[in-house]
This record gives sequence, structure tokens and C-alpha cells, in this order.
Amino acid sequence: MPPVTMPPRSRPAADPPAAARPAPSDAWRTLAWMGMRWQVPRDWEILSHGVDPLRGRLLLVDRRRQRMQLSWAKLDSRPDLEQAIADHRSRDMAEDAEVDLGELRRPHDWVGYTRRAGRGALSRFTRYEPALQYWIDLVVSHPVRHEPALDEGLTASFEALDPQQPPHWRAFGLEVRTPMGWRLKKAEVNVADVTLRFAETDGPAEAAVRRLGMIDAWFLGDVQQWLRHTIGVMIDTEFTTVRHGGVSACLARGLEPGTRWRRLTGRLRLRRDLAWVCEPARSLVCVSTWSRQSRPVEPDAFEVDAWPML
Repeated sequence: MPPVTMPPRSRPAADPPAAARPAPSDAWRTLAWMGMRWQVPRDWEILSHGVDPLRGRLLLVDRRRQRMQLSWAKLDSRPDLEQAIADHRSRDMAEDAEVDLGELRRPHDWVGYTRRAGRGALSRFTRYEPALQYWIDLVVSHPVRHEPALDEGLTASFEALDPQQPPHWRAFGLEVRTPMGWRLKKAEVNVADVTLRFAETDGPAEAAVRRLGMIDAWFLGDVQQWLRHTIGVMIDTEFTTVRHGGVSACLARGLEPGTRWRRLTGRLRLRRDLAWVCEPARSLVCVSTWSRQSRPVEPDAFEVDAWPML
């Protein structure tokens, strides 16, 4: 499998020699999650995901089996990576004294090794990212034979994003850049229906970015009609047609429902919904925000795009 081009790093580092860099390929695509960004084979999908910034993991599968696990844990100081890898190698040897562990490798700021058993292999790498304070583990499964180009592509394309820049999320057919100070609260992933829910880190505002695919099978072409049905009961709702990203979109403005007392005291949150059809992805995309009347958050504060799913 051909590898990918190594993207720019978020901190100064010596680039590898040009001959060591993976070549670009359309067979790979970019994922971004929890302050990290890397490339994976295009036919890999996320099976399981974590949203806890302190500790979590992503599991990726191809059409037949699990192929990759990326785990993170927030630590205040750099762990002893060499000792961690030595412990893993010792456990592998204890399980099977005949296993071939290969030599210790250090590709692109990772340290790790490949365990070969029978036809397949398992590559394990680890690293520490001080900007994120993340100890990161990468495990790659090679079910048929060890593919060095796969390890190279995954390790070379990895980068830690600058925490001083707007957070970037790219997964499940959605790409989102949130304003600063927002965190992912929940990811609701269903067939052709994905919603990423965000919340202000130090505030009451919330947002939801939704992507509905397969629109040829169910969407009748009227974005406003769909939005009216989706929003349901609101107070003083207004619908307007706007331009968003060069295409026509529908913007709904109103107040969330609540008691008369909450309305008179100004405690009802503003709700904003912006919906449009993303033709390249054949999807309907909607960005919704809930915020205080004194500090409104508009949907266009979020940069959103979608891409076709397999």
C-alpha cells in the first residue's frame, strides 16, 4: 500500500531526508481528533471513539477486522518511553518465547517494534507530545504480512496540532473547526446520520454539527421545510435564506421554549440553526447553536465541511 506525504509539524523538528518521506496518494485520507491529526488508508473507518481529553482511544477497522488503535493519556511530564516499550516486549516474550520481535525502531519521533507471529504481524509505537501533554500509543495490525509502508505512512503523517489554534475535528464524514474554548462533548454516529456535539469549556453555550447522508433517498429538496420539521416548537422563530460557503442555505433564529417566567427574565437561550446541502458529499449539513441572549453564538462561527463516505 503506498504511503503518504508527511504533513508539517506543529513544532520545530528536523525533517527526514526526502528519500525517507512517504509519497502522496489518493488511497489515504486525513483524520483529526483530540488535538491530533494523521492519515489512514481510505477504506478504514472508526469503529469506537473516545471523547475524554484525559484518556481515551480510537479503534479503526477495514472491511474485515481491526487494523489500528490510537490511545492517549494526559500526563504532566514525559514518561519513560524506552521502559514502556521494554515492558511490552517482555510481555510478548513471556506469552510466546518463539515470537520474532524485530529490532527497536524510531520512525518520526516514535519508538516501537514489530511483533511477527505466523503470517501476520503487530506493530506497536509510542511517543510523548509535550504541547498536548499526551502519551500516545499506536498499535497497527498486519493480518496477512508485515507492510513497512503502512507503518511508515501512519507514523510519518501524524502531527500534534497547536493548542493555541482553533480545534480541528475530521471524522465520520465531517470536518469541523470550532472557535477557541470549545470541546467535543459527544459524538452520535449512526448510518448516514452523524452529530458532533460541542460545549464551551467555560460557558453555557452549546453547539451541534449534523451531517445527514444519502439525500437522494429521502430529501425532497426544501431545506427550510426540513429545518422547520427538525426544530419543532420554538419562540419567535424567523427563517431567512442566506449564502453560506457559496451555496444557498437556510438560517433559523428564535428562542428555545421555556416557562413564561424564564422568558420575562431573559433566561431563555437563543437558538440558531444554519442548514445547507453539500453537493460533493451528497449530504445535508446543519449547524445549531444555543447561547445566552447577552452572548449570542452564530453558526457561522464554526467552519464545517463534509466529504463523501464509502
